[in-house]
Amino acid sequence: MADTGIGADGAGATDATASAMGVAADAAARASDDVGVAVALDSGYFAVEPKRDCPHVALVRPMLEFELESPCCDCGHVGENWVCLACSTVRCSRYINGCMLKHYEDSRGTLPPSLPLPPALRASGHAVAFSFSDFSFWCFECDSYVESPALRPIKRGATVMRFGEERAREAFG
Repeated sequence: MADTGIGADGAGATDATASAMGVAADAAARASDDVGVAVALDSGYFAVEPKRDCPHVALVRPMLEFELESPCCDCGHVGENWVCLACSTVRCSRYINGCMLKHYEDSRGTLPPSLPLPPALRASGHAVAFSFSDFSFWCFECDSYVESPALRPIKRGATVMRFGEERAREAFG
């Protein structure tokens, strides 16, 4: 990582850089107040705190079939891909071609009426996805990273695929 000469407190920054850092810190503080996901650290940086009460996790299928090297089923990109936790399709991130985001948007309101769900959940579609890059979970409906005990088996399975059973045992017991 290149040394920019700027400390966590902004020391060594130009006026424009310091101003931009202040704006970013102010925006993150507002995000923390509004959504509860940005956490100010003593170092002056911010960390993302995953949402732990996402209601859309209830829509995740318990048994998924996917491979971490699978290409995006829409554009063929391999790399920064996600798997939909409702239907197991693999699509690329919003920072590549946005195929997973489009999948979520297209799926809104398509859940079968036979599912015993509150209307708000039924309207959410395929909201939760798992990242092959950093093993995080994202809820498009909540617009937040999420964590839940119900998601641990998915992360453990992916850990076995990428790093092996021994590493998964170390990480998950």
